Amino acid sequence: MTYFEGNAAEIAAFHPSFMTEIVAKYEPDNKLKIVETQSGLPTARIHGVYLHSLRDPAREAERVLQHDDDRSCVCCVFFGFGLGYFVEEFLKRHPNTPVVIIEPNSRMFLSSLAARDLRRIFSADNISLLLDVEPEAIATVLNQFQSGRIRIVSPRSLEQTNKNYFVRARAVVDSFLSRREINKNTLKRFGKRWVKNFVGNMSLLLSSQGISSLANTCVGTPAIVLAAGPSLDQVLPSIAEVGKRCITIAVDTSYRALERFGANPDFLVVVDPQYWNTRHLDGCDTSNTLLVSESSTFPSVLRREYRGIFFGDSLFPLGAYIEGCLGGFGKIGAGGSVATSAWDLARHLGCKPIFTAGLDLGYPSSSTHFNGGRFEELILSKTSRLMTSESGSFRLLNDAQSFFVPANNGSRVLTDRRLITYKWWFENQLKIYPEVESFTLSKDGVKLDGMPLAAIEDILSLPAISGAKASLIQVAKQPTSEEFVERGRKLIVALEDLHVKLRSFLELAKRGATVVSMIDPKMGIDLASALDELNTLDAELLSSASKDIVGFLIHDTAYAIVEQLVDGGDGVMDHSHRLYEELTKASEFHLSLVTKAENEIRLKLCAH
Repeated sequence: MTYFEGNAAEIAAFHPSFMTEIVAKYEPDNKLKIVETQSGLPTARIHGVYLHSLRDPAREAERVLQHDDDRSCVCCVFFGFGLGYFVEEFLKRHPNTPVVIIEPNSRMFLSSLAARDLRRIFSADNISLLLDVEPEAIATVLNQFQSGRIRIVSPRSLEQTNKNYFVRARAVVDSFLSRREINKNTLKRFGKRWVKNFVGNMSLLLSSQGISSLANTCVGTPAIVLAAGPSLDQVLPSIAEVGKRCITIAVDTSYRALERFGANPDFLVVVDPQYWNTRHLDGCDTSNTLLVSESSTFPSVLRREYRGIFFGDSLFPLGAYIEGCLGGFGKIGAGGSVATSAWDLARHLGCKPIFTAGLDLGYPSSSTHFNGGRFEELILSKTSRLMTSESGSFRLLNDAQSFFVPANNGSRVLTDRRLITYKWWFENQLKIYPEVESFTLSKDGVKLDGMPLAAIEDILSLPAISGAKASLIQVAKQPTSEEFVERGRKLIVALEDLHVKLRSFLELAKRGATVVSMIDPKMGIDLASALDELNTLDAELLSSASKDIVGFLIHDTAYAIVEQLVDGGDGVMDHSHRLYEELTKASEFHLSLVTKAENEIRLKLCAH
């Protein structure tokens, strides 16, 4: 059996499609030349560049990988495969750490299989092999690693074989890590607020609709998503005329400005759980607007008068559990910004084309938002002789660690890590939905691949859409009395069932904390029996239907414990006790709110 046959068979054992999708479709690259080194091991040369050392490729891999402590690494991503020396060395050192191999050149990969015996690599069950895939596919594999350090190994010789591809691949990994960090910090900051808001809004689930009822209600109708970036100022003078030709979708931060210029947005999108975000709507008339929101939005937003309220599926476990008992509401995209949800709503409606205004994703002329918005008012309210509004803006940009990226007008514009994450989200969505025609009116904003620049005149030349506007009036419907009562009954059943499960989970967590606290040689406790009991308790906790609901609020604690243990920290029992204590607190928190929600729903049904 040749090296190629043995290696290919080993890969096919774990990836059956390898033979049909790669071997059958590609020929080995005859430009890759295998060269014997002084050590007797083979290296490879392509286009005059050696992929590994001419002296000793294995020793080179040892040197590259010994300069970093990989104990805290939960996954290692290899940019390029070469002849496998770097991957092989890493697996020697860390046989159980997940490895992701990214090789865009399938022909070169096939040639490498004929060079040496690589079965030790491909027989490992912790290998993910990404051949000839778009860089965006990398994020799908990395999604399973929501905590811990991800290492990238990118030897220059391998990276140079497809430099542009690996630049994009690194951007995808950076985007994933940035998004993961943002999500982690957001959860830490707003986790309890989300849960409290949802419980406070639960009675509205009896009478509201899901966004699934809006699907394809505006097929082929132009829409404009109105974000709150500085370039919104350029559109506002024409917004009333634009509104006659497009379905207008406003975010909470831009709504007041649109109203001030005579526009009456068809949709308002609000997804923020914070109280201060509700202040953007101070003094606004929303009675002729359809609200699209998420059930954990700050309650006062939902208490305003609207033509109708539509919810998207909740993004966290308690909301998903309760809404699932009602059949769900329909998914709306969430990329971390309300503007991402607003754009996805336009896509969900079936609108075509979709224009965006104020979607700068940067700081044109060092401005952060349009003139006259709530953000500007806040900055002005805090000004003094020693702290001017310009100083406030400077501090904001400086604290954000801004940097320059290409703009739509061919120049450069300031942005930051948070905003660039939204850029990647939009570009990814535009690739997922290539049939969606999307344009930006922000000539000074960050350039988005797949979203070309358009002019306001392009919209003003469109015909009026009075018919489509009129049809929107019909989409908001109140449930019948029977539907209201049936939803209430389902909610009560779901809450009663959840109450029982949370109570059981609470008792298990309490018992776990008690057992751990008793493990002390001085107390004469049998360690083996205590550990057996803890294993039993852990199994019951992990099999509980409420584990995700309770665990939602302890992610930060869990991440910290895992990272400390991976780093070689001791105090395992202390960490265990801390974890059980946090589970106990989270269970009690949810129990109190579920009891409150149960009582409120019963009162609503009695009053109906």
